[in-house]
Amino acid sequence: MTVQQQVAAREAQLAQDILATYFSPTALQPSPELLPDSLESAERVQDRIVAGIGELGAWKLGASTPAVRQKNGFDRIFFGALPQAVVLDARERSVLEGARFTGVESEFGFRFGRDLPPRSEPYSAQEVLAAIAEVLPTLEVPGSRFTAIGVHGPFGLVADNGASGFLIHGSGQAQFDPAELLDTEVVLEIDGQIIARGTGSEIIDGPFGSLVQFVNLATGRGYTLRRNQLVATGSCTAYNLVPRGSQAKATFGRFGSVAVSFAN
Repeated sequence: MTVQQQVAAREAQLAQDILATYFSPTALQPSPELLPDSLESAERVQDRIVAGIGELGAWKLGASTPAVRQKNGFDRIFFGALPQAVVLDARERSVLEGARFTGVESEFGFRFGRDLPPRSEPYSAQEVLAAIAEVLPTLEVPGSRFTAIGVHGPFGLVADNGASGFLIHGSGQAQFDPAELLDTEVVLEIDGQIIARGTGSEIIDGPFGSLVQFVNLATGRGYTLRRNQLVATGSCTAYNLVPRGSQAKATFGRFGSVAVSFAN
């Protein structure tokens, strides 16, 4: 077996192990020798996982802020894919049960109005803008199949489907200017107390700029971005823990708010 074949076998085994416990409350203890040693290897593991988790409802971006990018040593974004079952409309479901982790991130979300398939040339910003149906307020609840988020380093985090957990969204706005997102204040409250503030400028190149990067990264890896799928573009208020039994609410100026409570 060649070195390349050995790497592929390890990637396939790790993906299989993660998939076996993907929807289980039991944390996976991966064999250290299976963990990826590069971003590219981690993304190949992730691709295998995404193919096995069912219909996708949303995507989340990682390393889209300077702090997270520096912490992980990345020079670009990564992403995670969320099955439809963990993408929740806060107007229909306001209490989240079954979450092993209760941290939240306040993120500008975009909903696609049409499919964006893989192609040979990159999508322009104008093409991506034309494909967006609306902007939405979202709260991401990152998750992990391991014992803790990021416990196996940056590459392990990406292989763990980018620490994808849950995504909660509010109602959307069809009319928007990408530039206005940069100055829109985002306020995060827990049980009515403000604990964090930020703006869209916390995101490298802004929420829309990071979306364009994601579109070309994902389609370049062979993914078709589907109509009605959401993309959460990175936290404007960092990562904040929410006590069980408490409510988190994020307000995005004229783009509205979204709230979720964590069951005890």
